[in-house]
Amino acid sequence: MTTIQLNNNLMLDLSSLSKRPNKYFELDQENLQRLFQMALEVELFTIPLYMSGMYSIQGFHQINTGNNFYQGRQWPGMGPKYYSENEHPTNQDAFNKVFKVFIEEMLHLQIAANLNNAYGNKPKFTNNKLVDSDFGWKCYAKNKTEIPGIIDFNDLKDSSIYKDVKVNLEALNAEQIKLFLAIESSEHDLQEEIRDDKKYKYDNKLPFEEKIAEKPNLMFGSISGLYTSIITYLLIKYEDGQHMYSKGFFDNSIQRDHFNKMGNNNKKSEYEGLRTNLSDITSENIKFGEILRMINGILDQGEGLPLYELIFNLITSLIPHKDEAVRDTIVFLLTEIKFDSKNAIEKYEIELNKDLFNCTTPSCVIAVKTKIKKLNEVKATLAAMNILKADNSLLAVQPENRVDDAALKENHKSFDDVGNPIKSASEAARGGANGKMDHHEIFEAVEKLIAKPNYMTWDLYHANNNLIWGESNLITNQKDYIKNRINYPQLPPAEEIADAMNMVTQDIAIDHKKIPWHELLSKATTGTLKGLLMGMEEYWTIQTGQFPSPAMVGSGDRMSICWALLGKTPDLQIKPDSKVKNHLRDYHSCQGLYMPKKDKSEKDENDPWVKYGDLGCAAPAIYHSCKGTNTCRSEGGCGFVQAYEGGSNCGSPTNPSKNQEIKFVSVPGSNNCATTGGCAVPISALQMFPKPDGDLKQMKYKNEMTGDEEIINFEKGELVYDVAWKVYADRYKQKFSEKPEKPKTNIIRLIFPPST
Repeated sequence: MTTIQLNNNLMLDLSSLSKRPNKYFELDQENLQRLFQMALEVELFTIPLYMSGMYSIQGFHQINTGNNFYQGRQWPGMGPKYYSENEHPTNQDAFNKVFKVFIEEMLHLQIAANLNNAYGNKPKFTNNKLVDSDFGWKCYAKNKTEIPGIIDFNDLKDSSIYKDVKVNLEALNAEQIKLFLAIESSEHDLQEEIRDDKKYKYDNKLPFEEKIAEKPNLMFGSISGLYTSIITYLLIKYEDGQHMYSKGFFDNSIQRDHFNKMGNNNKKSEYEGLRTNLSDITSENIKFGEILRMINGILDQGEGLPLYELIFNLITSLIPHKDEAVRDTIVFLLTEIKFDSKNAIEKYEIELNKDLFNCTTPSCVIAVKTKIKKLNEVKATLAAMNILKADNSLLAVQPENRVDDAALKENHKSFDDVGNPIKSASEAARGGANGKMDHHEIFEAVEKLIAKPNYMTWDLYHANNNLIWGESNLITNQKDYIKNRINYPQLPPAEEIADAMNMVTQDIAIDHKKIPWHELLSKATTGTLKGLLMGMEEYWTIQTGQFPSPAMVGSGDRMSICWALLGKTPDLQIKPDSKVKNHLRDYHSCQGLYMPKKDKSEKDENDPWVKYGDLGCAAPAIYHSCKGTNTCRSEGGCGFVQAYEGGSNCGSPTNPSKNQEIKFVSVPGSNNCATTGGCAVPISALQMFPKPDGDLKQMKYKNEMTGDEEIINFEKGELVYDVAWKVYADRYKQKFSEKPEKPKTNIIRLIFPPST
């Protein structure tokens, strides 16, 4: 058996490149599927980590979506924002940069999930190496030192800058940025840091002789090392002449695309040059280069070491070997990847010319000249593409892997607080100069911003100030705020919201009862992340529905509020509460809107009032951030009116046009089935109905008690909670023959920002 060194840690059995016995296919296929799952997990691992880091940055944001609902108001926590060239806001610049990386990690997660499906592995977002069966994130803790499947920082040399890095959710400070840089480091950077006595842990010979599932501590030393292993598995060639990349490919697999598919908010593909799914590919027409384009996009955007560098390492390792199958693999790689490295090509060309000189038969001359011809064709193509510089150093993120600024401008419009269009915040954060930088370069730039004296995170802001929230914190200017109070008197005033925030920040008891605020806000975050994970798992299992991006935004809102009010991140190890079987009605849909038992004196430990006193909102067990992430019938938020068959996305109620029949709609607490409820549990006290899609401003639902049809009117600007209360009060009266007392707005609903 001949083996070659692919990198510092990977060895390749050369015989696998030609005529590997077919009996190994099932083992190889299972191991490839596990490698794809590991890739998905490492992409998923970064998302709460980067989210917590960027929301730890101190600052405020407005909520502007084309109306004047919140004129003159602002909320604690940052968001992406455009700023002019003569402005240099340190915190905003840092937030924009991390936001760019965060969104691209979602893109990488999408690509990894599509590759999993394409090779027969249902992507697993729950109960994996990151998240336990109760939806606690076990991968983050103060004593954690491991990036799952990649590296353990305890294995690094004492001289390494990453030696003392901990894998935990922290403020974006000088220590945390080291973790971010390590995640996005190339294999050269990380593998050289591993202690000699620990390198054995990262030595892997491909293909594996046993199941990866039986190797729980398998690690690759870098993300690119993991993807190199995937590429190598795809290159395996069996006795029947088929490569793994085609033999193991599953036709008609579910392929989803949130970034390039037209529809919903997407008017234009955001990554036109990057293949993001394999929906148009079959095992008959698949080309290895199409798979590599997807992986190349991940690595090029991430550590800035695109696949061309990995293939360079592979080719230079293969060149010294005379085996015909090895030479065929080299030509195959050069052709498929359209790889440009003068060193690799020149070495290969020298070897071919030597072979030609040593040929003693006409057939040998023809065979070698055919290869030389192929190589010359590749050289001509590469010269035109100019992918790499002559010294093999990289340009910025290659143009085909960059986001299209024009698409960002078209797909993600921004508005001022009276609804006038302004320059796109998404384009400012993700496009332009940031769009050309890989993630490692972005974090190097953020590292410099962190060192500036005016950089501030919420934990330091709390430490340096006895923070007392006031009206002035929550308005941009008095004149605009007064207009808002006149236009929308139904909204809670800024002073009331500030008082609610102080109850949390100052840890003030409510009716002599201390509220475990950090626990509650942590559960608000893990609960909505639970819904998000389950939503994504379903999204890649059933070819229907929408990507739960509003839920992603909602989980960010909850994390942001925790940072701003308490000066620390939510603890994602705190598991969301479990539901109690046969107790569904007591969970109901939102704050105060749950159907209690007739005997109200009977205490119920599952009643949210028992644990949280007058907070009395929906049980944390059903916290979620948007339609599409609730998990049971009747758990829809007291949110937008949704069509009975599923409705539309957050932000736009479904209504028929004038003169059309009023369809039954899925009202709060009475939605038809899982994932069709309205927005958010708990819902913000400032959530209002936007302008309906059609002219009708009423909803129709079937009374569950009588079977009669009921009509509820609603208007633009009406508080969502008030509309929900109309339905709830009607149903309550039918059950108990008395009118319920409307509860006062509770603290949770006041501190959460609206989603419109």
